[in-house]
Amino acid sequence: MSLSFKKTPPLPGPLQSRRGSVIVAVLAFVVLFSFIVVAFQREAISKIRYAGLFQHQDDLRSHAFSALEATLATINAIREIDGALHMPNQGWGDPTAFIDLPKADGVRIRIRVTDESGRIPLQNVQEDTLRHAFERLGFDMIQASELTDTLLDWMDEDDEARLNGFDGDDYLRLTPPRRPRNGPLRTWDELELIHGWQAAFWDNEGRPLPALGQFREMFSLHHTGAVNINTAPPVVLDVLDSMGLINAGFVLDHRAGPDRIPGTEDDLPIRSRTDGLFLSESNLVGMEARLFRVEVEARRGEAGFLIETLVRWRGSQVGGGRIGSRQTGRTPTDPAADPGPDAPQPRVTARRDARDDPRGTARTTRSGEAAALGYPFEIIRLSENRRL
Repeated sequence: MSLSFKKTPPLPGPLQSRRGSVIVAVLAFVVLFSFIVVAFQREAISKIRYAGLFQHQDDLRSHAFSALEATLATINAIREIDGALHMPNQGWGDPTAFIDLPKADGVRIRIRVTDESGRIPLQNVQEDTLRHAFERLGFDMIQASELTDTLLDWMDEDDEARLNGFDGDDYLRLTPPRRPRNGPLRTWDELELIHGWQAAFWDNEGRPLPALGQFREMFSLHHTGAVNINTAPPVVLDVLDSMGLINAGFVLDHRAGPDRIPGTEDDLPIRSRTDGLFLSESNLVGMEARLFRVEVEARRGEAGFLIETLVRWRGSQVGGGRIGSRQTGRTPTDPAADPGPDAPQPRVTARRDARDDPRGTARTTRSGEAAALGYPFEIIRLSENRRL
């Protein structure tokens, strides 16, 4: 018995063409639908990630401020034990070694403390200091004089231009016209507005030259006291050396300690002018750290919260810092330890509370409340989620 199969006749031309068109349409729909799904997933992931960055902001903010307060307490404890703050290897350079912060689930804390007083104060800088600084940056005497005069003209209160300066009506004649600050610089971005500085510190494509970074390393916008030569970078020591105030080589050798390697545990601070280093009696030369830049970052996953603050040590808290007591932040040996009830109190920036401030705007502590806190530190500036 044999089986036989009939051969299926081919579909007519129009029907075969119609079936092919349907297959192509289905495939096109699948491809289009795939693109739509992928686009939707990307948009959803982006929104979820964006929401996740802010969902735990209040929680991370609380952890960051707790770490900040613990850091300041650690720095003050080291100051009370050692009598003065000279170098980071006293312990304040890495406060996490002394802080036992609560271990929150998934929260990582990063703390960085640097000494802002290791730089030359730009607010009250002298003409001679600026000229030496520019010459150390590689500018000739004529360029150094022009840069010095134009910077001082930008910051002084009058509109009278110096010999090599640029001030007042000179800026009004520019295109576009502008006015000088007539006060201390607030940000480093202002340097680009000063006449002649853009050509000296930026290239033709607007990129900053290395000299700009060195200038910013030399000077501080916020520090106003003596330069702490224990933390001053070599470029600052070089300027002080060129002015005849110190011997930079002696200072660097002393700071490096017995192993002659800077940044190690055996580094030695300079505690007084009698350490045999031939230090000048100039008010520009100091040996203590008094203005600190403290960065605290709290992170959980991709979400993060950053606090950056400038704090100045202003003295032990008299009377233990009891809330409600009148505190001045001065040591008992200070002849002005009791300024009287009418003395002005320092202003301290307070942290915000989401319950009291739902819009997230900044609030400040009243002067009486700030004094009652009895903090040994005065908060100069504080920013959240942005750099100072």
